[in-house]
Amino acid sequence: MKPGLGRGGAEPKNQDVAWEDQKRINRFGKLNLKHEEIMDELKTEQKKMEEFKDAQAAIETAMDDGDLMVNFGAIFVESTEDEAAEYIRKSSEAISAKIQREQSMLNAIEREMQELKAALYAKFGSSINLETAAVDV
Repeated sequence: MKPGLGRGGAEPKNQDVAWEDQKRINRFGKLNLKHEEIMDELKTEQKKMEEFKDAQAAIETAMDDGDLMVNFGAIFVESTEDEAAEYIRKSSEAISAKIQREQSMLNAIEREMQELKAALYAKFGSSINLETAAVDV
């Protein structure tokens, strides 16, 4: 390859970036950061949901009719099986609702990111990289 030439021997294209394009690029970056934050929150909430399912299973398999100790942060509180089950049910419902809200936000963010990618790739082609790390939920 000759010095100063891009891949394929062609002169590299210097695309002018219009103000509107720069705003789209910035918006994509902000959405990408928000997407990552929500993904982290979603993983945390899903872990909490699993912990509540495990706690519910432990209550159901408890052999004694005595009181249970329920963990609230750094303290334990004595509770009946019914009270503990009710607490777990309400907490699980709240977490489930939060997971649904976060999933809806993720879907909206992903749609907007796809629209921005399409517009920016149409203008800049391979001279711009808008690929994000794939993250499994």
